[in-house]
Amino acid sequence: MRASVTAEHLSAIPFVGPIELWTKWTSTAFELNPRAIIAVEKQRWERKFDTTAPLPAEIPVNADGTPLDRRRLPPRGCNVELTAIRVAGGAVWWTFSFEALGTLQTVENDLRAVALMVAGRKPPALNGGLLASYPAWLKGYA
Repeated sequence: MRASVTAEHLSAIPFVGPIELWTKWTSTAFELNPRAIIAVEKQRWERKFDTTAPLPAEIPVNADGTPLDRRRLPPRGCNVELTAIRVAGGAVWWTFSFEALGTLQTVENDLRAVALMVAGRKPPALNGGLLASYPAWLKGYA
């Protein structure tokens, strides 16, 4: 995986922080050292938003994230996810994230639009947390 941080930060209170652009690559050029692997279990709660129209629209989904009406997911959108992560030894961490999907030209604006919509729903404050990507969190945890 590779990440880049955009020049502008997200500022839809309480969602404030850097916006990171990630790419996922498949490679068979390296092997993982089994001693360096950290086993985690995740339980997620997710909302999906269609961002192809001028205003984001929530897509009703099943527990597995598939649309209730069986429609295809749009080519542009944003997922909002609350996740409980259990690490070996019993430690539990919580994450909250936005993941926009689309092109480099659309993802940042789509993420902002959905963050503003969710912020308008008056979520609780996110105080005292660690602002980090999964790789940064795992590096600090290891």
